[in-house]
Amino acid sequence: GAPISASHNMFNMNLWQGVMALVACLVTNEFPGVAKFISTHPSIIKIIVEYAIAMAVGQVFIFQLQASFGALVVTKTTTVRKLISVLFSVWYFGHSMNAMQWGGVAMVFLSEPFSKIVGDLRKKEKRSTMSSQGSQDLQTELAAGPGGAGGRA
Repeated sequence: GAPISASHNMFNMNLWQGVMALVACLVTNEFPGVAKFISTHPSIIKIIVEYAIAMAVGQVFIFQLQASFGALVVTKTTTVRKLISVLFSVWYFGHSMNAMQWGGVAMVFLSEPFSKIVGDLRKKEKRSTMSSQGSQDLQTELAAGPGGAGGRA
């Protein structure tokens, strides 16, 4: 088929997610409750529209981040965003966390430096293994002498 643009792909994904959500609401008979809530609280419509716009902008941002920098950067960015949200919630709203939750925050915060240290150690080990293998190959060649095995020409 014809190639489609990223925007077209995102539009279609959201369209079909909306269709499936609509079908689910019809099957589970959710619409009467939604209509009653909206008629009781009409100011919610503005909030829903604002939320939808924020979600659309966020989705484009995440897609562009993925396209430009790859999945690892997206994963790290979203994880850090969630960590900042939790810390902000604790600081600004005065929410509390138990020791296990603070341990989780510490694990997230320390995962990047730990990952860097482990990665550096693996690179160092790989270089060491490669250089020792190269030394062994060179010693074998020198022992064999000119012309190959055992110095025979």
